[in-house]
Formats: sequence, C-alpha cells, structure tokens
Amino acid sequence: MDEKESTRIYDLQELRRRYIAGERNFSGFDLKNFHLSEFFLVDINLSGANLEDASLGGANLINSNLSHANLERVWLNSALLIKANLSNANLRNAKLVNVDLTGADLTGADLTGADLTGAVLIDTNLTDANLTDIKTTEQTIFHQVTMPDGRIQNDLNRTLSAEELLRRYGEGERNFQDKI
Repeated sequence: MDEKESTRIYDLQELRRRYIAGERNFSGFDLKNFHLSEFFLVDINLSGANLEDASLGGANLINSNLSHANLERVWLNSALLIKANLSNANLRNAKLVNVDLTGADLTGADLTGADLTGAVLIDTNLTDANLTDIKTTEQTIFHQVTMPDGRIQNDLNRTLSAEELLRRYGEGERNFQDKI
C-alpha cells in the first residue's frame, strides 16, 4: 500500500473498524465531509488531517491530537475536546457551540469567524490564536484562559468557593450549571 493509499479512509465503517481494532494514528488522513457525530474517538491522532466541512457534533475527542489539522467549517457542536491538542489548527468558521474545551491547547490556532456560543473554555491555552470575529454569548465560559496576548482571563462572576456553594445549596438553590 503506497503512502497516499494509507492516508485515505473510504467510509465510516472502515474508520470505526480500525479504531476499534486499536489503531489511533490517523495523522494526515483525508476525512473531508465525513459525518462522525457521536463517535467515541478518545486519544486519536488526527494531526495534520483534513476534516474540512466534517460533522463531529457530540463526538468524544478527549485527549485527541488535532494539531495542524484543517477543521475549516467543521461542525463540533456539543463535542468533548477536553485536553485536546488543537495547536496551529485551522478552525476558521467552525461551529463550536456548547463544545467543552477544558484544558485544550489552541496555541496558534486560527479561529477566525468561529462560533463559540455556550462553549466552555476553562484552563484553555489561546496563546497566539487568531480570534478575529469569533461569536460568543453570556453562556460562553472563559475561566483561567491564557488569551492570545498571554494574559489570563477569569470569569469571576461564575466562580464560587466550596463554602459559597454549600451556603447557597443550604438556602435551597439548586441550579449551578453556569457556575465554576
């Protein structure tokens, strides 16, 4: 099998079969327009892969390597990208609605025009990332985030100490979904 042939996946069943068989290195593969929604792809290496226009909504990509990947216009709504490496990735116009980027590395990533509505960025590294025209809302959480200029951004309005949480719980409050 030549190198070009080895970096091609022809259908979802092949990708699933290879992943279940224990393969994790799909570096440089062409997965353009693939629909991987709800897939469980923990620890997968997709560095340098082409995922342009792919659908990964609800996918579990915890601890994945997507460095230098082309994720332009990818749909990642509600995906788990906890501790994912997205350094130098192309995320131009990506849909990252309600995505969990806790502990993710987006150093040097291009997020131009990305939709981060309701995204969770806790302990996320955005050093040298391009955030031009990103979309955020009040539900987007930026806490302990290293911003492109190196400063740390905290969302103090959502932060509760354990003591404060217990006090408020004792007083009958039960909705803490937007608290850190």
